[in-house]
This record gives sequence, structure tokens and C-alpha cells, in this order.
Amino acid sequence: MWGKFPTEVDHCRPFAKMRWSLYEEGPESDVVFTTRVRLARNVAGIPFPGKASPQDLHLILDKTRNLFTSTPLAFAELRSLSALQRRAMLEAHVVSPKLTEHRSTAAVAYSEDGRLSVMINEEDHIRIQAMEPGCQTREAWSSANALDDFISRNLPYAFDPELGYLTSHVANLGTGMRVSVMVHLPALKMLGRLPSVLDAAQRLDVAVRGLHGENTASTGSLYQVSNRYGIGKSETDILTEVEAVVKHLIANERSARHRLYKEQRLNMEDAVWRAYGVLSYARSISSEEALEMLSCLRLGQLLEIVPINGGLLKRLMLVIQPGMLQTIVGPVYSPSERDRKRADALRFAITRGELESLGNCPI
Repeated sequence: MWGKFPTEVDHCRPFAKMRWSLYEEGPESDVVFTTRVRLARNVAGIPFPGKASPQDLHLILDKTRNLFTSTPLAFAELRSLSALQRRAMLEAHVVSPKLTEHRSTAAVAYSEDGRLSVMINEEDHIRIQAMEPGCQTREAWSSANALDDFISRNLPYAFDPELGYLTSHVANLGTGMRVSVMVHLPALKMLGRLPSVLDAAQRLDVAVRGLHGENTASTGSLYQVSNRYGIGKSETDILTEVEAVVKHLIANERSARHRLYKEQRLNMEDAVWRAYGVLSYARSISSEEALEMLSCLRLGQLLEIVPINGGLLKRLMLVIQPGMLQTIVGPVYSPSERDRKRADALRFAITRGELESLGNCPI
């Protein structure tokens, strides 16, 4: 089921490429980029990370390293990774900002295709993540559950018959499950309807966050929709609730898309072709501006204004971020140089219509 994976992490260029598969087409992928299911777990008898001693945390590292040696997952302590590698993993949602803050006692295990990963000693001892392209909540849950079963057979979890899985944060008690769906909502934003639609979604007991989760801003009209709590609900309940909100957002975005094109066609076409022009000819561009331009261009692609591959645009929205960009074109030493290389890479990719030769981009 898991396939074949590397046994150690010593190079970041293959990591950048393996994440592209998550930005391929999937169910409802005109609105939904990816689906992620995360399970928070702690090992019984050992204090949670917030109260654990360095010796406790290193014990967890030893236990999980030994466990994953027998699996097809690569295992790497964060202190062994460069700042660039950590940033690329953060941008690809393999690790969280909190995990990178605790890198002296933290680790990550991950699959070559990027769909499975396990964070060690983040807010909890173990955080299992399964990702799928498009809206595939049940498939992601199935993968996360299978890995969870494997780990639980080898490490006893902290569990209470009434409270469920015991976690560092009360919001994760119970199932310990967080379902996150990344949605792209540019049409709602352009029509000015996004605040009211997101407010309505949040009243349905879900959280709406920015591109990189809690306490982060939205860029490129990308949002993460997830359940707020796990206690008092079954896994099926949580999946059903999140799916209902996501379906509502999908319907609203598609409706806004067609209304925008019907009522503001000239303005829409002008915005899309301007974005195409910027991405095709700019000599320097920040990651924020590039994401906004790619977001607009992708909306134009969906409305058949501009003939360009939608999968390419989704992958570009990932790899033009600072960390991922540098794993492909090589490290850069100043923000201005990075902005120049980003512009060069975007021109190269859009001109060729693909990413596979981006590593050979003459920049």
C-alpha cells in the first residue's frame, strides 16, 4: 500500500519534485487543491511535549526512529536538515511552523510521493498526516487510519475511555482528528462575497485559516477549511461536517465564477491577460505577487479565457514559494536575487508549458 521510499534524507531537490503529485487533478479540483487528515497521538506513560524533559523527547525520537526503520517512510531529525530543507517542507505542509521551532528534539517521517508524513514531538508526540489531491476526505482518512493502526500496534497510546485520545490541546481530544481541505476561491474574492461566505462557513463549526494554517494569512485566494473539535464526535461525523461545508464553498465559488464572467466579462478578461503578461515577461516578482497572478490566471483558465494547463498553474503556486523555489534552481542569498530567479523560472515554465525541465532552467 505504501510503495517504495528512500531510507534517508540527504538531498532536497527530489523532495520538491515529489510534492507535485499532490497538485494534480482530483475530485472537485477546480476549487479544491488538496485534502489532509491529521491524527494527534501521544505515547502512554511519557509526559506530553509541553511538559516533557529533553530526555523524554529523545526517548520518543528513539522509539519512532526504530519503528519507522521497518517501514518505507524516510526518517529525518529536523536538526539534521538545512534551513532551506525545513522551509521547503513547511511550504509543502509536510511539517508545521511549530515543529520547526522545536527542531532540536523534532523529527519527520515521510513518503516519497508526499502523501503520508508523521511529525514527531510537535505539540503532541506523534502527528500523522495523509494528503490527497482534490476533495478526497475518505481516502485521506483511510490512509491515515492504516498508518495509525500500524503505529498503535508498536507504541501504546495515551487514551481515556471517556475522553478518547489524550492530546496537548483540548480541541484535539476525542478522535484527535483534524480534516483540512485547501480551497481556491478567487471568484468569490473578486465579487466581494468572500467575507460573508466564509463567515457563514465558520458558523457551521469549522475553522477557516490561511495558506499555512493557524495564524497565517491567505495568499492567492487559498484557504484551509477544517473542523474545530474532535471530542464528542466520531471520525465519520467530522468527515461529514467538513464535506458539507466544502460542498457549500464549491457551489458558491462556481456560481461566482460564472456570474463574474457574465456580468464583468471585459474586466475579467483584462485581469487574466494582465496576469498572463506579468508572469510571462516580469524580470522580478515576489512570492506574494506571483501567487496572486497565478490565482487570477488559473481562474482565467477555468473560464477558458486563456489556454494553459491548470495542473501546471497549481504546481507553480507551490514551487514559487521561497523554499521550494530554491530546491529547484539552487540557493540564493538575497530576497532581490530570489525575486529575479522566481520571475525567470515562471517565464521558463509558462513558455514551455511544464515543470519537469525547470531544474535545467538557464537562470
